Amino acid sequence: MTYYRAIAIFLIVLGHTLWGTGKIAISNILLFTGGTTYFVFIAGFLFQYLSYKFNYKEYLKKKFFNVIMPYIVTTLPFAIVFALTLNDHAHPLYNMSLPVRFLSCFPCAGWVNGPTWFIGMISIFFVFAPIFLKLEKHKKVWYTLLLASIIYSIFVNRPSGNISKYIDSSTSAIKICLINFYVVYFKCFIYFLSSYIGGMTLCMFVQKYPNFIHQYKKQILTVLITALIIIYNIYLLIYYRADRQFLIRIDIILLIFCILYVYEKTISSIPQLDKFLKTLAKYSFGIFFIHAYIIKFIKYHTLSYSDTSLVLNLSENSLRAFLYSVASFFLTLFGSLLILWIIKTILNKLGVKNTRVFIGV
Repeated sequence: MTYYRAIAIFLIVLGHTLWGTGKIAISNILLFTGGTTYFVFIAGFLFQYLSYKFNYKEYLKKKFFNVIMPYIVTTLPFAIVFALTLNDHAHPLYNMSLPVRFLSCFPCAGWVNGPTWFIGMISIFFVFAPIFLKLEKHKKVWYTLLLASIIYSIFVNRPSGNISKYIDSSTSAIKICLINFYVVYFKCFIYFLSSYIGGMTLCMFVQKYPNFIHQYKKQILTVLITALIIIYNIYLLIYYRADRQFLIRIDIILLIFCILYVYEKTISSIPQLDKFLKTLAKYSFGIFFIHAYIIKFIKYHTLSYSDTSLVLNLSENSLRAFLYSVASFFLTLFGSLLILWIIKTILNKLGVKNTRVFIGV
C-alpha cells in the first residue's frame, strides 16, 4: 500500500488545486477530487492487514501519537491566529469572544484547515475498531453491512461539512463542538463506512486468493476501465451531482489498486519512480496536514474574485485557470515536501527522534 498512499496524497493535492469552468471543472471534479475515499479505503485495508496483532490499548495509543498529535500541533498555531485576526463580519464566530472563537474553531478545524475534518471522522473508526473485527468474523452480518453501506453511499448525499447555518452569535463553544461532531464527523463516518469496510473486505479477499487478480488481470482491468468510461460519461453528460460520486470513486479505487497490485514489481524496477513514490508515501500524512495552508497562501497572493485589483480571475479565462492550477499543484506538492523536510531536519538536530508526533512524518 506504499504506492497507493503516494497516489492518494497526489490526487488529494490535485483535487484541491485544480480549477476550471463548465465541463472542464466537472471533469476535474469527477476524476481528481474525493481523495478522502482513498484515504479511508487505505485505512480499512491496512487495519485488516495488521489485525492479526491487534491490541486495542496499543492501537489507540499509536493512533493518538501518530494521528491526533500532529493534527493538534499543525492546527494549534493557526487556530490561535484565526481567533485573533477574524475580520469577516459574515462569519458565525465573528461576534464571539476570543476564547469561544478558539475553542470553537480548533475542534472544528475546517474553518482553519479545511481537509483536517478527516481526523475527527477517522477517529470514530479508531474507537470502533474492536467492533469491526468482531463483525468481520460473522460473514452474513459483515456482507449485509457492506451492501447496505454501499447502497447508502450511492444514494445519499455526501455531507457538506458546513455547520454555519446551525449556529449564531449566542451558540456556546460546547454546543458548536457537538453540532460539528454530529453534522461533520458522525455523518461522514456513516457515509464513508462503505469505503472502510470495503478496504477491509478487499484485504481479506486478497489474503485468501492472492493470485486471483494476477490470473484474471486482463479481464478485471477491462471491466474496471470500461465501467469508468461509462460512469464518467454518464456523470459528465447526463447526470452530474458533486455530492454523489461514490460509484466513480470506488471504480477508480479498485482500478488503481489492481494496477499497483499487478505491476508493483515493474514500478519498483524503475529507481526514480520507486524513490519518488516512496518519498511521497512517507511524507503523505504530513502533506495532508499542511498543504491547505500553502494553497491559501498562494490564493491570497494571486487571486481576485472582483473587478478591482485583479490578479487572476479564473471564471473569465479557462486557459489561465488551467495554467494556474498546474503551477499551484506543483508549488503546493513540492512546497509541502520541502517545508516538511526542513522541519524534520531541524527537529532531528534538536534531538527529536519521533518527528511524526509533531508533523506526521
